[in-house]
Amino acid sequence: MTAFLSLDSTLAHADLIAARSAKRPVHVINGRVERLVDAAVADLAVAAARRHDMPLSQRLLAERVRIDSSAAASRNHTSRVFTRATGMTLSRYRQRMRVAAAVRAIASRDDSLATIAAETGFADHAHLSRSLVGATGSIPTSLRRRFHTGSLDSPGSGGLDPV
Repeated sequence: MTAFLSLDSTLAHADLIAARSAKRPVHVINGRVERLVDAAVADLAVAAARRHDMPLSQRLLAERVRIDSSAAASRNHTSRVFTRATGMTLSRYRQRMRVAAAVRAIASRDDSLATIAAETGFADHAHLSRSLVGATGSIPTSLRRRFHTGSLDSPGSGGLDPV
Protein backbone atom coordinates (compact mmCIF):
# COMPACT_ATOMS: atom_id res chain seq x y z
CA MET A 1 0.00 0.00 0.00
CA THR A 2 1.33 3.44 -0.91
CA ALA A 3 1.00 5.86 1.98
CA PHE A 4 1.92 9.50 1.72
CA LEU A 5 3.25 11.23 4.78
CA SER A 6 1.14 14.16 5.81
CA LEU A 7 2.77 17.38 6.83
CA ASP A 8 1.68 16.55 10.39
CA SER A 9 3.81 13.38 10.17
CA THR A 10 6.73 15.26 8.68
CA LEU A 11 6.60 17.94 11.38
CA ALA A 12 6.24 15.29 14.11
CA HIS A 13 9.30 13.52 12.69
CA ALA A 14 11.26 16.77 12.57
CA ASP A 15 10.22 17.55 16.16
CA LEU A 16 11.47 14.12 17.22
CA ILE A 17 14.79 14.63 15.40
CA ALA A 18 15.22 18.02 17.04
CA ALA A 19 14.39 16.67 20.52
CA ARG A 20 16.87 13.82 20.16
CA SER A 21 19.57 16.15 18.80
CA ALA A 22 19.04 18.52 21.72
CA LYS A 23 19.18 15.58 24.14
CA ARG A 24 15.79 16.40 25.61
CA PRO A 25 14.50 14.31 28.55
CA VAL A 26 13.12 10.86 27.80
CA HIS A 27 9.53 11.88 28.57
CA VAL A 28 9.75 14.68 25.97
CA ILE A 29 11.16 12.30 23.35
CA ASN A 30 8.48 9.72 24.17
CA GLY A 31 5.80 12.38 23.70
CA ARG A 32 7.25 13.21 20.28
CA VAL A 33 7.32 9.52 19.35
CA GLU A 34 3.65 9.19 20.35
CA ARG A 35 2.76 12.20 18.21
CA LEU A 36 4.63 10.73 15.24
CA VAL A 37 2.91 7.36 15.66
CA ASP A 38 -0.52 9.02 15.83
CA ALA A 39 0.19 11.01 12.66
CA ALA A 40 1.54 7.94 10.84
CA VAL A 41 -1.52 5.87 11.81
CA ALA A 42 -3.76 8.63 10.44
CA ASP A 43 -1.73 8.64 7.19
CA LEU A 44 -2.08 4.86 6.88
CA ALA A 45 -5.84 5.11 7.43
CA VAL A 46 -6.09 7.59 4.57
CA ALA A 47 -3.97 5.32 2.36
CA ALA A 48 -6.10 2.28 3.24
CA ALA A 49 -9.28 4.15 2.36
CA ARG A 50 -7.84 5.17 -1.02
CA ARG A 51 -6.52 1.70 -1.69
CA HIS A 52 -9.95 0.29 -2.43
CA ASP A 53 -10.84 3.04 -4.89
CA MET A 54 -8.95 1.46 -7.78
CA PRO A 55 -8.17 -1.91 -9.31
CA LEU A 56 -5.08 -3.82 -8.22
CA SER A 57 -3.37 -3.22 -11.58
CA GLN A 58 -3.66 0.56 -11.14
CA ARG A 59 -2.40 0.39 -7.54
CA LEU A 60 0.63 -1.61 -8.66
CA LEU A 61 1.28 0.81 -11.52
CA ALA A 62 0.97 3.78 -9.17
CA GLU A 63 3.58 2.20 -6.91
CA ARG A 64 5.89 1.68 -9.88
CA VAL A 65 5.30 5.27 -11.00
CA ARG A 66 6.30 6.44 -7.55
CA ILE A 67 9.57 4.52 -7.84
CA ASP A 68 10.31 4.92 -11.52
CA SER A 69 8.36 7.33 -13.69
CA SER A 70 9.51 5.51 -16.83
CA ALA A 71 7.29 2.54 -15.92
CA ALA A 72 4.27 3.92 -17.77
CA ALA A 73 3.81 4.28 -21.51
CA SER A 74 3.94 8.08 -21.57
CA ARG A 75 4.25 11.09 -19.33
CA ASN A 76 0.56 11.89 -19.74
CA HIS A 77 -0.43 8.34 -18.89
CA THR A 78 1.89 8.36 -15.87
CA SER A 79 0.38 11.60 -14.66
CA ARG A 80 -3.21 10.40 -15.09
CA VAL A 81 -2.60 7.10 -13.30
CA PHE A 82 -0.70 8.78 -10.49
CA THR A 83 -3.41 11.41 -10.02
CA ARG A 84 -6.12 8.75 -10.02
CA ALA A 85 -4.17 6.64 -7.52
CA THR A 86 -3.18 9.36 -5.10
CA GLY A 87 -5.56 12.26 -5.61
CA MET A 88 -2.68 14.62 -6.39
CA THR A 89 -0.63 15.48 -9.45
CA LEU A 90 2.98 14.40 -9.82
CA SER A 91 4.17 17.99 -9.60
CA ARG A 92 2.22 18.52 -6.35
CA TYR A 93 3.69 15.29 -4.98
CA ARG A 94 7.24 16.40 -5.87
CA GLN A 95 6.61 19.80 -4.26
CA ARG A 96 5.39 18.14 -1.06
CA MET A 97 8.43 15.86 -1.00
CA ARG A 98 10.72 18.90 -1.37
CA VAL A 99 8.89 20.66 1.49
CA ALA A 100 9.20 17.53 3.65
CA ALA A 101 12.93 17.27 2.91
CA ALA A 102 13.41 20.94 3.75
CA VAL A 103 11.53 20.60 7.05
CA ARG A 104 13.70 17.61 8.03
CA ALA A 105 16.86 19.51 7.09
CA ILE A 106 15.78 22.58 9.08
CA ALA A 107 15.08 20.34 12.08
CA SER A 108 18.33 18.41 11.97
CA ARG A 109 20.99 20.83 10.69
CA ASP A 110 22.20 24.35 11.27
CA ASP A 111 23.05 24.98 7.59
CA SER A 112 21.97 28.26 6.08
CA LEU A 113 18.47 28.33 4.67
CA ALA A 114 19.93 29.17 1.25
CA THR A 115 21.98 25.95 1.39
CA ILE A 116 18.96 23.92 2.46
CA ALA A 117 16.90 25.51 -0.31
CA ALA A 118 19.49 24.56 -2.93
CA GLU A 119 19.88 21.01 -1.61
CA THR A 120 16.14 20.35 -1.54
CA GLY A 121 15.35 21.64 -5.02
CA PHE A 122 14.12 25.18 -4.38
CA ALA A 123 15.29 28.03 -6.59
CA ASP A 124 16.43 30.14 -3.64
CA HIS A 125 15.76 31.02 -0.02
CA ALA A 126 12.68 33.07 -0.96
CA HIS A 127 11.17 30.16 -2.90
CA LEU A 128 11.75 27.89 0.10
CA SER A 129 10.14 30.45 2.42
CA ARG A 130 7.05 30.87 0.23
CA SER A 131 6.61 27.12 -0.08
CA LEU A 132 6.98 26.52 3.66
CA VAL A 133 4.57 29.32 4.54
CA GLY A 134 2.04 27.86 2.11
CA ALA A 135 2.42 24.34 3.52
CA THR A 136 2.96 24.96 7.24
CA GLY A 137 1.89 28.54 7.89
CA SER A 138 5.37 29.24 9.30
CA ILE A 139 8.49 30.81 7.85
CA PRO A 140 11.70 28.72 7.92
CA THR A 141 13.25 30.67 10.82
CA SER A 142 10.11 30.09 12.92
CA LEU A 143 10.29 26.37 12.17
CA ARG A 144 13.98 26.30 13.08
CA ARG A 145 13.25 28.13 16.33
CA ARG A 146 10.42 25.69 17.04
CA PHE A 147 12.66 22.68 16.52
CA HIS A 148 15.55 24.11 18.52
CA THR A 149 13.46 25.29 21.47
CA GLY A 150 11.32 22.17 21.50
CA SER A 151 8.04 24.07 21.38
CA LEU A 152 5.20 22.29 19.61
CA ASP A 153 3.12 25.46 19.45
CA SER A 154 3.24 26.92 15.98
CA PRO A 155 0.70 28.45 13.63
CA GLY A 156 1.09 25.57 11.21
CA SER A 157 0.67 22.66 13.61
CA GLY A 158 -2.98 21.88 12.95
CA GLY A 159 -5.11 21.04 9.93
CA LEU A 160 -2.22 20.80 7.52
CA ASP A 161 -2.30 19.53 3.98
CA PRO A 162 -0.80 16.07 3.60
CA VAL A 163 2.71 15.94 2.21
